[in-house]
Amino acid sequence: MVKTSSHPPAPLYRPQAMESIESRERLDELLPVTSLRAWLLAAAAGVLVLGLLVYAAVTPRNVTVSGEGRVVGKQGVTLVTATVAGQFGRTLVDPMTEVRIGDVVAEVINGDRTVKQRAMRNGILLGYLLRPGDPVEVGAWLAEISNRIDDGRTALMMVDPQEAGKVEAGMPVKVVVPGGPEVTGVVGKDRSDVFAPDRVQEGMGMLEPPAGPQVILVVKLDEVAPRGYEIEATVLVSERTLLQQLLGMT
Repeated sequence: MVKTSSHPPAPLYRPQAMESIESRERLDELLPVTSLRAWLLAAAAGVLVLGLLVYAAVTPRNVTVSGEGRVVGKQGVTLVTATVAGQFGRTLVDPMTEVRIGDVVAEVINGDRTVKQRAMRNGILLGYLLRPGDPVEVGAWLAEISNRIDDGRTALMMVDPQEAGKVEAGMPVKVVVPGGPEVTGVVGKDRSDVFAPDRVQEGMGMLEPPAGPQVILVVKLDEVAPRGYEIEATVLVSERTLLQQLLGMT
């Protein structure tokens, strides 16, 4: 006699195994959708980046050279130099005041006497290089005078020598007088050699020398600017695309 078991037959698969199989099936269904979305997003990002690169490569950009300088007359700037040694005394003319040849602009105290220092050119007294009480040697620079009082359409612009090679005569220039007007002009034909900082200081009538050697460019202004004032100038060298710049094209 065959005995029969009272227990129901064991299931062919355990519940845990079935759940695992169902999870894998659901994952297989989701993977194609997820992968497609990822590819679409990646493709869209790639197209966007490529579009931005193309736009940047073909969009014209201004290539400029900047520098500082001063509005002067056609004959530049003259320095008032000390005729005796001693101590710098009083200043007798306010900066930006018109002076004539022979006008007393300052005093130098030499022992028990006071020696008057006079302007040697007509022009605008731009400022003093020493302060009262400073020691003075014979020939020391005391003040600076813009030589022409009837011309405010010429400016001098100092440029780094490596940048000066990019600039040619006739290129447009934007000139800004800090706190004052903005005028336009063009680069003139005349330019200096590479000058050491002390030569630049002397020629430009600056209180402090520049950080390094400079080339001085002449700028012809389209309208009269305040004479004697320092300026910030920007030369528009060209309008080139990034691609042209990378290829070295003009």
